[in-house]
Amino acid sequence: MAQDGDKKASHARVTIRLPVTTEKGRRGRFRLVPPPGHDQAPWWRRLTPFHLALVIIQLFLLAAIVQYVFFKEKPVPGRLLPTPAGLVAAPPVMPPGSRPMPASSEPAVVMPGLKAVAAALLPNPAGLAPGSAEAQARQVALATRSGLPLEVENSIGMRFRLVPPGSFIMGSPAGEKGRWEGEAAHAVTIYQPFYMGRFEVTQAQWIAILGRDANPSFFREAVRPVEEVNWYQCVEFANALCKKEGVPEGTYRLPVEKEWEYACRAGTRTAWCFGDDPARLRFFADFIGNNDSCPNLPGRRLPNAWGLHDMHGNVWEWCQDKYQPYDPALEPVQDENDPKRIAWELCRNIRGGTWHADVADCRSATRARLGAESFGNMLGLRLVRMIPEYSVNARDQAVPPDWLRPAPLEPAPAPPSPLPPLPPVPVALPVPRE
Repeated sequence: MAQDGDKKASHARVTIRLPVTTEKGRRGRFRLVPPPGHDQAPWWRRLTPFHLALVIIQLFLLAAIVQYVFFKEKPVPGRLLPTPAGLVAAPPVMPPGSRPMPASSEPAVVMPGLKAVAAALLPNPAGLAPGSAEAQARQVALATRSGLPLEVENSIGMRFRLVPPGSFIMGSPAGEKGRWEGEAAHAVTIYQPFYMGRFEVTQAQWIAILGRDANPSFFREAVRPVEEVNWYQCVEFANALCKKEGVPEGTYRLPVEKEWEYACRAGTRTAWCFGDDPARLRFFADFIGNNDSCPNLPGRRLPNAWGLHDMHGNVWEWCQDKYQPYDPALEPVQDENDPKRIAWELCRNIRGGTWHADVADCRSATRARLGAESFGNMLGLRLVRMIPEYSVNARDQAVPPDWLRPAPLEPAPAPPSPLPPLPPVPVALPVPRE
């Protein structure tokens, strides 16, 4: 062994000897004894404030993990979680400058199970896309001259807005960002007025019809939209609502795809009801850019010109009809031998986007399809209420009055050129709730 201070050509080594002595302890064993003056305090007394703070932080984190894993209240089938303080059904958000509905000049149409909402407001169309003001004028004209209320409410608190008949371009122009081949633009006419749900169906409304044990939602709070529903459950809910309201089956139903897009657009031709600027979507929708956590309460975002909330984002909404390609020649070809292939003719339409979708999936023209038995915490519904109590007389059927005549179609834009940009809108929009 090399002695202290020895040096070799390959390396040098220094051995330092501490002044430590030994003493004989109990049971005849020897132990090391530090030199006089050496700190012999226990470890907890040698902790610095920094080390003490680290220990406290670690204890808090450990307690939080234990509470989350073992003590967090989890959803129980058939039971709603307690609604947090402040999470209540507040009045829907309306843009500044909204005005009350003018008085009708005709006697009100009597509709079983419905009552008119006296305080119905018309959204200010100043912050919406071109065509919104004209569409709202047709809505007001129909309400004032037909005796159909602008907004009605049924026995379980579901509210519906009047949608006038008219024509529109369904699908998207070739230059719209996010479109795909299945959105070929084509003209569609809606000949009869109907009522569209102002909001998505909530869990409280679902329970009122199907019972507490039938609530399938993952995010269990009465004022949130019902989700985790498949198409068959939605049809069952609509039929049960018809029975409760005492109206023929089919009076309440899911909207067909063309009714949904017509109501969503409310007279517009742009990507969203407010225009083509995706930065403004946060005022009108819950999507991945402002709420990637759970569905928001209905009505917390701004409506379109017809007063319909959450047509963009929040939850996908089932439609009544099966998926049909606008133009079969443009439909993507699927491999017939692919085991994961789902035939499109067996799927149902879903519309609107969701709280977990990006801006492109929340466009007015976005269409998607799922098998009717599909479900998830992003799938919900909105109902329409047909108006069998109202019919246009024979003279008006032969020569429709101006207020009932479908709006003339505008020429579709050339496929290579996108729609022109919109001018800035001088309207103060509220700060979105995070």
